[in-house]
Amino acid sequence: MLFNDTTYLLSLINVMEKNHEKAIQLLEHIDKEETLINSTVLIEMLNRLKKKRYDKYRNTIIDLIYNMDNIHYLTTEDYSKSLDTCKYYNFSINFSDCTILESMKQFNVTHIVSFDSDFDKVNNINRIYL
Repeated sequence: MLFNDTTYLLSLINVMEKNHEKAIQLLEHIDKEETLINSTVLIEMLNRLKKKRYDKYRNTIIDLIYNMDNIHYLTTEDYSKSLDTCKYYNFSINFSDCTILESMKQFNVTHIVSFDSDFDKVNNINRIYL
């Protein structure tokens, strides 16, 4: 199973994103893998729907979300653990990313598809990118 980060998903659907071509190439390698996102990524993706530059991608974003194999809806306890993770990394990893780390931990996922290099700071996490 792979966790799909917002940076990857937005790059995949929007031809104007700087990593669009890389995201398309990655898709060819990971297309058969089971996918996971969490409610943080869900919110980040849905918040993009109001931005003008994503007007023509609204339906694609919604379809992409509906086609995820797994969505982890975070609990109060998950948020608390995520805050502890933020503190552990001295806030060098933002809170949203710490919620992703918590979801990955709970689902025993060690690979994330992301263009965010902050995930490289975490031991036992393998970031997939080009």
